[in-house]
Amino acid sequence: MPVTITHVDHVISEIHPDQISAALTQPGFVWIDIEDPDDSAIELLCSEALAIEPLIIEDLVEDVHLPKVDLYPNQVLIVAHVLTGETLERRVKTNEVDIVLGEKYVLSFHSTRLQTIEATRRILRAPGSRLDRPILVAHRILDGLNDEIVPLLDELGDRLDQIEDRVIDTPDEQTADDIFSLRRDLIAVRRFALPQAEAIGRLARVTTELVPAEDHVLFRDVYDHIYRLSEVTESYRQLADSAYDSYLSRREDETNRRITLLTMVSAISLPITVLAGIYGMNFRYMPELTNRWAYPAFWAVVVVLVVVQMLIFRRWGWIGHRGRGRPGRR
Repeated sequence: MPVTITHVDHVISEIHPDQISAALTQPGFVWIDIEDPDDSAIELLCSEALAIEPLIIEDLVEDVHLPKVDLYPNQVLIVAHVLTGETLERRVKTNEVDIVLGEKYVLSFHSTRLQTIEATRRILRAPGSRLDRPILVAHRILDGLNDEIVPLLDELGDRLDQIEDRVIDTPDEQTADDIFSLRRDLIAVRRFALPQAEAIGRLARVTTELVPAEDHVLFRDVYDHIYRLSEVTESYRQLADSAYDSYLSRREDETNRRITLLTMVSAISLPITVLAGIYGMNFRYMPELTNRWAYPAFWAVVVVLVVVQMLIFRRWGWIGHRGRGRPGRR
């Protein structure tokens, strides 16, 4: 359980969990970051120094929540999600990130290593850093979680472009599977983005001692960002639906072309089969059987029938360039 406890004052320093109580009585604030929590993490959450609400601890441990914001008298719980794309499986997965705001501390709680946490820590340690209050650290983490969605959406957009090209060139069954996979990922992003936007939007509306009115503009900016991303996701989903409709149309056209081809073959073969069947009968006194030109005449009739039918099919537009006529019109 990597636990990083940072005391932020004029001097930024790492401290031991036993020093939290003393640090909270000093100027500045404490940032507690818990990654991949275990039993010792639960003990830290239950410590008297932090005095975290039991319901908040229960929510932190369960790790099964949609994005939300819960307001308590002395604390604020922010449940957010970060999306990751598995390159091999090409599936979108969600990791929960919990943030607890206190008067003198901010606590981040997550199960995997996050680039956003590392980036926030670097910004905090940079000279002239403006992250001098717990709520500013929370804002930076939330903003970073949204920034991590952008490369994922770019990848989904590239997949959509490739699928649209394949729908035109090679509309095979694999194309349909890829469309379904893309739609599933887009729905997963959309299912995450809207609740997270609503949760962050609440921070931009509610005024408490821990979320003062002057900080609302920060969370409005984050809300606008995630809401725009959700709209982009919805537009991608609509394009994926259109791609699937185009795929079905192309497959239907392909099926119709094959049926047309089989119909032409059957139509051409039918009169030939009738003639061959008639003159293949073993009756002794059949006309034309003794005529020396009967066999060439038979093939001449066959060729004429084939040519006439091909001209009719061309006029209907079944072969060659589409003519004025329509199938079934005499």
